Amino acid sequence: MTETTASNSGRAEVWITGIGLATSLGEGLDANWDALNQRRINVDEKGFAPYVVHPWAPVNLDSQIPRKGDQRQMEAWQRIVQCNPSLGEMERDVEALLVNRVGQSRGMAAAEYYIAPIDACYRLVGLIRMHWSGLSGGTEVWQEIGDFFAQLRAQARVETEGIHA
Repeated sequence: MTETTASNSGRAEVWITGIGLATSLGEGLDANWDALNQRRINVDEKGFAPYVVHPWAPVNLDSQIPRKGDQRQMEAWQRIVQCNPSLGEMERDVEALLVNRVGQSRGMAAAEYYIAPIDACYRLVGLIRMHWSGLSGGTEVWQEIGDFFAQLRAQARVETEGIHA
């Protein structure tokens, strides 16, 4: 752990996610209070440089998330966020990770990843529902999906460094 003095330079966001408390400082109130009182934070400054990552401390997931299926889903997402710090900066309930694997599945292009507004995601779902026909969707729906991602791509901020898909 790196010892750093905490600053109050921004708004802190707290998410209550379950039964107990689990952070990068440890599991439970005692571990967290001890670390905070000692002004100690858990930081990895080298693993994903130039980004600073707060690695997940070892946690007994059985006490935090009783259902095993939910544990597996959470572990995978945490690994993805740890490798892609910009995902941790998404605005809750406003932005989502949108993945375009159409080109990859057809051998034409690499997968594309977007942090997109939720309304864009709903617009894509609406396009698919409106234009889908038959088992494979039909030509029209694939054209609409292609146009949707072309428009999204034109508006996107591209990140190339530190991306691990």
